Amino acid sequence: MTLALITALAWYSRIGRRVWFWELWQFFLVLHRPKGPLTVREFWERGAQREER
Repeated sequence: MTLALITALAWYSRIGRRVWFWELWQFFLVLHRPKGPLTVREFWERGAQREER
């Protein structure tokens, strides 16, 4: 492996250690997921509503 690749892998590993708690927090407590499965129409309508904001 080249030094650049080793350095990049080390950097990525350090960032991952800092971010994992934030990712879990967002996934379990912040993101609002639908209660049940969406139809294709509901999926596209929600996406269109987000774009309008």
